[in-house]
Amino acid sequence: MPQPVMVIFGRPNVGKSTLFNRLTGTHSAVIDAQPGVTRDRHYGFATIEDVEWILIDTGGFTQRKQDPLQPLLNQQVDIALEEADLIVWVLDAQSGCLPEERALAHKLRQYPQPKLLCVNKAENLTQTEALADFHALGLTDCCAISTAHNHHIEQFKTRIHTLCPKALKSSKDTPQTQNAIHLAIIGRPNVGKSTLTNALLKAERMLVSNIAGTTRDSIHSPLHYKQQDYILIDTAGVRRKSQVAKKQLEGYTVIHALRSIQEAEVVLIVIDATEGVTDQDCQLIRCVIEAGRGLVIALNKSDALIEDQRYHLERSVDDRLNFIHYCDHHLCSGKQRRGLHRIMQSVKGAYLSTQKRPSTSALTACLEQAQINHPPPMIKGRRIKLRFAHLSSGSPPYIVIHGKQTDALPKAYHRYLENTFRKHFKLKGMPIRLSFRSDSNPYIQKT
Repeated sequence: MPQPVMVIFGRPNVGKSTLFNRLTGTHSAVIDAQPGVTRDRHYGFATIEDVEWILIDTGGFTQRKQDPLQPLLNQQVDIALEEADLIVWVLDAQSGCLPEERALAHKLRQYPQPKLLCVNKAENLTQTEALADFHALGLTDCCAISTAHNHHIEQFKTRIHTLCPKALKSSKDTPQTQNAIHLAIIGRPNVGKSTLTNALLKAERMLVSNIAGTTRDSIHSPLHYKQQDYILIDTAGVRRKSQVAKKQLEGYTVIHALRSIQEAEVVLIVIDATEGVTDQDCQLIRCVIEAGRGLVIALNKSDALIEDQRYHLERSVDDRLNFIHYCDHHLCSGKQRRGLHRIMQSVKGAYLSTQKRPSTSALTACLEQAQINHPPPMIKGRRIKLRFAHLSSGSPPYIVIHGKQTDALPKAYHRYLENTFRKHFKLKGMPIRLSFRSDSNPYIQKT
């Protein structure tokens, strides 16, 4: 089944974006004491109890019309609520239950999805004290947390797991075509995704137009190419959030595109070669990296460039996308069906890399050799020791590394280990995700 969607809802300045950042482990949502900073829907991924969620951080919902953009903001919140599998309603323990929140409770009753009332900023209160004022809202599933201080976040995650069991089935249980590689084709509007899909299928399967936003859903198409079956997933173009804000229909397509990333084993990011790599392209690439999927870059519309422009484009791509140096990028033209074979070769190679499952002994041997070649740094006179490595469960897996003082391991050494594993196991076109576990100290007295 598709990845479950969690929507973070509430009035302005109750800590929705802080909770979003806490769950995703990022700082992508802007946080400020001024209310109303978040206006557009903000999307991210979070792993909660071994389940991958799509998170949507919404702007503060209010009926007050102090901000002329508030009606549009409220419309965006409604779009998110329609797509939700779980609604997390965030309230402020410091201000108590306001009359406006009774109206919000009435609004939420029209949505059948499970709801979790989450009282934030409760760092100096017990659960009973924090929740006492909010029982009048009529929601029985409640918890009190402090996102800023990371209080009771684990209990909050456990409540999510028990509250919404139907949405928590792993994506690996989704029935899929036998032995077919799921390839999601992602990109900004009007970069030629549907044209590229038609070129691969050798048929006019997708409607193609110069009007941006022609594709409005994620379309699955089977393809047999070089003795391999594929499922091509052509998605709607993902605009910058500022451009999506006024288009209700496009709000749904963003979620569908993100779900397509989760469904696929490999993602093909299509970039308009005439425009070069944009900030939005980089944001989409980071979504793929966070999801741990294989990645290939297609520089479409290269037929519109002269030879000198192609040379400078490839040099600029190498510079702009140096953070994914392990991924192939190819000039192509969906309109003239050029460069498709090279793209599909890279897709197949990225897929084979994602399917590799090195044994614990092989990973540990590679880890030990990496430490011999370049030892970890000293911390307070003691060398950081990495003892062994193994793959986590789930798909795609993490490489879990156990050792001492792993929390102090610098990011530069993380990158060194990633590159070492990638080179040793010949992993091409896929991100390597590391997870570190520190051994407990047996000499610390347990109470």
